[in-house]
Amino acid sequence: MYKSIIFSIHPPSTYRSLGAHRISSFLRQHGWDIEVVNFANQFNFFELYQFFVSRYSSDLKFIGISCNFGMYDKEFDKFVVWVKQNYKDVKIIVGGQYLPELMTEAADYFVTGFGENAMLALTKYLFSNGDPVRFKIERGRKVIDGT
Repeated sequence: MYKSIIFSIHPPSTYRSLGAHRISSFLRQHGWDIEVVNFANQFNFFELYQFFVSRYSSDLKFIGISCNFGMYDKEFDKFVVWVKQNYKDVKIIVGGQYLPELMTEAADYFVTGFGENAMLALTKYLFSNGDPVRFKIERGRKVIDGT
């Protein structure tokens, strides 16, 4: 079974963001084992590092980053860059309703809009020999439009 971790980035509050949970629930229906980390931007690099190392196995295929409204920050990006440098087999997919600045240089793919079907198509393409995915190049980055 393929595994993934989706990190949800949003302002500190009493509620969890829905995007990461919608995507994870949808992908679970298609055979994925996904863990969601809420309020991921509230953790420091060392805490994220410890968490990731404790969950890593060869079955971990991607980390997802669910983010909206400019909440992505440089401290979290240090962690993402570290994953990219040290776990080259793990894809990094950033998603959100809109991605105005495309956030991190370390991401392999960006998904905008309502990403359930886009994420399913992308994971099939990347890990199950599925049909090619249509994406546009935006500022040199692969962006899949889920609207």
